[in-house]
Amino acid sequence: MNVVVLGYGSCEFDGEHPAASEVVVPPGTEIKLFTDYGRGLAYSRDGEGEFWNSDAVPCGHYGPGDVIPNLALHRSPMNNLAVFQERERHAGHFVVGPGLRTMPDCLRLCTGTVDHPCASWVHPQDGGSGDHDCGGFLHRFAEHSITWVACHGPVVPIIHEIEYSMEYGREWCVRFAHDASRDGCLHAALVDRGVADLVRNAADIGGGYLFIKDVQGVNDRGQAEEAKRHAEQAISRLEGTGADSVISVLKTLITEIQLREYSLPGTVSDAPDEFDYSALPEIKYTNGFRGPTWVRDFLDEVSSPGILREGLVARGLHRAMRNALQMARLAMDMGQTRVFPKAIDEVQNVIAQLRNTHADSVVSVLEEVLAALRERAPRSTSTK
Repeated sequence: MNVVVLGYGSCEFDGEHPAASEVVVPPGTEIKLFTDYGRGLAYSRDGEGEFWNSDAVPCGHYGPGDVIPNLALHRSPMNNLAVFQERERHAGHFVVGPGLRTMPDCLRLCTGTVDHPCASWVHPQDGGSGDHDCGGFLHRFAEHSITWVACHGPVVPIIHEIEYSMEYGREWCVRFAHDASRDGCLHAALVDRGVADLVRNAADIGGGYLFIKDVQGVNDRGQAEEAKRHAEQAISRLEGTGADSVISVLKTLITEIQLREYSLPGTVSDAPDEFDYSALPEIKYTNGFRGPTWVRDFLDEVSSPGILREGLVARGLHRAMRNALQMARLAMDMGQTRVFPKAIDEVQNVIAQLRNTHADSVVSVLEEVLAALRERAPRSTSTK
């Protein structure tokens, strides 16, 4: 049987067991040594295909009677071996490791001491058999093929990119929290990255804050700070793990909390300088309206529930946008020429505030509105 043992350590004697710095490989046993040279090791989560990626490098192969350093592997908080707690066999191998199942937190090849020497210490010329009776790893797994994998970097499942999308709207935080929970579609991927609890807490607490702020008008700054702290910690741990889609949602949560914390009165210009509006999901909007009533149709879409409205609400610009389009309608559709200067100013103001907020598609449509206003305005107004 091939036994794979994973843990924190090296392929050299660590000096912590002076009674036996070298040991003899017992009869019927072979040991293949691998190391990650500090790069870490990723193993297949489902046990299919190769056991691990190419970062494990061979550094020795020993057979019966060979002398080998008395190696040790230790339990490490960097290592995520939880999948092996219940699954002993993985990719055709029997898997053990420090702290797994009945294993101690330190696995050493030979544990003989001066007071209790191991039988393997007796040289064959003196009648020794080479067998270990010390209770060490070579005693427990004699007569097996052992793959000893010593890692200085983290040992984790192979992580695939998370493909996650969020449709923003009412109760989107509730959906996000559910997806991060045990029964949700995100849970396994977040567990692999060690952030499932952080993401779920950020969504739960953040969603609660947004609800009481929007519905009850209560600005619980302590709750807001706690939600942002969980989200920021999760983002920090998710960086570089193929989880950009989840990071984007967490950044959106932080931005929406910040907008409400400061009770912005509907204009991005009132937001603190440190706001990162580029973290908001991009508003991908195409103006499909043409004809004499296209501005009115655009206003109706801005006012109706949907991605466009939610994107403007998240930027604190929904009310300003609606007001500008209403003024444009009064000017162009209802012939109120005296409204043109005000309409042009309102639309220009919203365009200025929407720039650099990841909303170029909406800015483009507003520029069409502005061009139409200037074209139809009295000569004295259109030059402004």
